[in-house]
Amino acid sequence: MKRLSIVAWILIALVPVLLFVNAHQAFRFDRMQREIRQAESQQRTLLEANKRAITSVSALSSPARIDRLSRDVFGLEQTFAGPRVEALGPALENSQ
Repeated sequence: MKRLSIVAWILIALVPVLLFVNAHQAFRFDRMQREIRQAESQQRTLLEANKRAITSVSALSSPARIDRLSRDVFGLEQTFAGPRVEALGPALENSQ
């Protein structure tokens, strides 16, 4: 009988402790869920910014745009695109 009353008192004492642990775990879960939502939102924002940056880079590096800039802004002209032969000057021939 005495053993039963000790077990009963332990169980009675454990009920508030277990309720507190349960409430604390629920609080931690809500906090982690909020942090996850914020991280996902930030990830979506960064992903959209990355997509815009990739689009800008591809638009700015297009061959047609570079050709137009070279002609209009810098006054460059396209030369013959075939094989090139360069002649070395006398100073360069002696140094080799």
